[in-house]
Amino acid sequence: MKKSKLINIISSTMLLIVIISTALTVSAQTGINAPGGITPRPVVMRVHHTMQSDWVTVLGFARNSWNNQGFGNLFDKNNFPLHVTLGYGFVNGYNDITLWNRGVNSYIMQVNIVSRGVVNGKSTIFEIDMDINTSHNWFVDRTLTKPVPTDAVDFHTATIHELGHVLGLYHNTNTQRVSPMFGALRFGESRRNIHSDDKTALGKIY
Repeated sequence: MKKSKLINIISSTMLLIVIISTALTVSAQTGINAPGGITPRPVVMRVHHTMQSDWVTVLGFARNSWNNQGFGNLFDKNNFPLHVTLGYGFVNGYNDITLWNRGVNSYIMQVNIVSRGVVNGKSTIFEIDMDINTSHNWFVDRTLTKPVPTDAVDFHTATIHELGHVLGLYHNTNTQRVSPMFGALRFGESRRNIHSDDKTALGKIY
């Protein structure tokens, strides 16, 4: 795999179909997939019991990035509950994060909206799952101080991106690649700061 190759971090096919028909364009360059956001909040994400502690720590940093945008605690700030679920993308009443070896030619990480409906006239997420493809060479740095190796994928950037989808955001279209919500990620690349475009779109939901 060439280090210059783009790696898709778009959501699942199920979400992509919904995006084509319902995504909204806002004045900023970050789109909205679910104008009603997600409910209930704060969102509790369960992590698979096999997830390494460093990964859970960095996932917590990504969660905090969204909680620090001035809209309250969108995500539950307590320790992530554990689960043992092997399946992904089915209704079980929980927002689960799973780990699976999907192969290097598959997505690196994605979310799947498994339940959504209309609340106060707005499309709203009720349940959403997130899957991490462990086949890829993930760079996980709990100190957030080390540069991303040129042959690795930044776990922090990818988790910020997918948690943005959990909150109802779509992709950022700014070709300068300044937002973690931009739809592709290169090896060795990181975008760990919530961009003003993302915050503007978030404010239209919450």
